[in-house]
Amino acid sequence: MGQDLLEAYLSRGMNQVQGWLDSFSARAIAAVVREQQRLGLTGAVGEIGVHHGRLFILLYLLSAPQERAFAVDVFSDQTRNVDESGRGNEAIFLSNLSRHAGGSERVELFACDSNQLRPEDIKSRVGRCRLISVDGGHTADTTENDLRLADALLIEGGVCILDDYFNPMWPDVSAGAARYFLSPGIRLHPFLITPDKLFLTAGEGDAEEYLAVMARMFPWRRSGENAMYGRKVAIYGIDPPDLAGRMQRRLAQGPLRPLLRPVYHRLRRMMQRGQA
Repeated sequence: MGQDLLEAYLSRGMNQVQGWLDSFSARAIAAVVREQQRLGLTGAVGEIGVHHGRLFILLYLLSAPQERAFAVDVFSDQTRNVDESGRGNEAIFLSNLSRHAGGSERVELFACDSNQLRPEDIKSRVGRCRLISVDGGHTADTTENDLRLADALLIEGGVCILDDYFNPMWPDVSAGAARYFLSPGIRLHPFLITPDKLFLTAGEGDAEEYLAVMARMFPWRRSGENAMYGRKVAIYGIDPPDLAGRMQRRLAQGPLRPLLRPVYHRLRRMMQRGQA
């Protein structure tokens, strides 16, 4: 969709939609999608657990006019929301989509528990997918189920974005993901960590392409690299422990404090906006 709509949403609109999506993670998702486009990957986009649409709208704006999108949420049937990880509202979701993305004509809506869905239910309406966000139920069973749905739906080189893997308030997300990662024959493997998000790819060679674009676009936001389930993962947008405190202490003790203080504050603002 239009670059103007996308940039307006990233810069201003996203903050008007209730939900949980860090601004740097949003720009990292956009960077990964641009690399998918460069690689010639096509397919649907979608999210399990859309709430009011904060992340889904971004996915929709990043899709091409010929690509469809799917949205899954229990919405009004909160008896299915056993862990109470969010209370999505269908009317608010559709209103936000209309306001920030111009409508929902390419969206297939599944107002149900994702545990009730089979891959064929989604494929029959949108086809295979290149990008899926998993942010539905936060129990171990639902997390494992949703990752298996994404595994079956994604094309080679497709990307799954798992929310709250490292969130201490939702420990069963990592438990359910571990069940999936330790199973034989899986296709999704981690390659990137950003605030609140774990990126997985269904392609053996594409992780390096995605990491290369991150290194090129966000060199100042690279926090480090580590291993996860036997795979290399890059970490972006997460400050090392007490980075801000150490910088402030050094400034306070140094003779250049009056000159460097404005530079420090500007750098912090740029990093928070994901533009450094």
